[in-house]
Amino acid sequence: MIYLPSEIKSSAELYRENPKLKDFAKRFNLSRFVDIGFVVFSQPQGHPDITIYGLFVIDKANVEKNLRNASSSSEIAQDFIAYDRTSSCYVYYSGQGKHDAKVEHQHINLFCKKFGKGPDGEAQYGCSQDLKIAQHRYRNENDSNLPQESWIKDLIGEKMKEVRASY
Repeated sequence: MIYLPSEIKSSAELYRENPKLKDFAKRFNLSRFVDIGFVVFSQPQGHPDITIYGLFVIDKANVEKNLRNASSSSEIAQDFIAYDRTSSCYVYYSGQGKHDAKVEHQHINLFCKKFGKGPDGEAQYGCSQDLKIAQHRYRNENDSNLPQESWIKDLIGEKMKEVRASY
C-alpha cells in the first residue's frame, strides 16, 4: 500500500463532493457514530486505476459501553471507498450492505478479497493473509493495528477525548 499524503482531505469535503455517500456512510448515523474528520488516500498495489479512501469513525455506543462496564468493544471503525478513476465509479465497503446504481455498497470482506493482498503476496489494509477477515474495527486509539503515523494517532486521540468527555 502506498499512501499519497498530498491527497489527504477532510471527510466533510469528500462527502460534500459525493452526496450519494450519505446513504451508506456511518458518519451520517449521528446517533451512533462520530466522524474523526479526515480521509487517507492510498494506491493499492496491483490496482493502478484505483484510489482507496480510508474513513474512520468513533462508535459512540461502544465508547459508552466501555466506560460503563469496562467492556472490550471496538470503539473505532474504518470503512473504505474504492474509486475507479477510469469509470468514475465508487464502491463503499463496510460491515453493512446496501446497493445503489452509482455508489455500490459492499461488505468489508469483499474489499479484502479484491484489495487485501499486494502483488508481493503481503496482506494490506488490515486484511488477513487468507483474505477472509478484515481488521476494520479497533479497540481504541492505542490499538496497534491502527495506522501508526503520528498525525493520524493524534487526530484520533483528540476526537476520542472529546467523545469520552461527553459521557
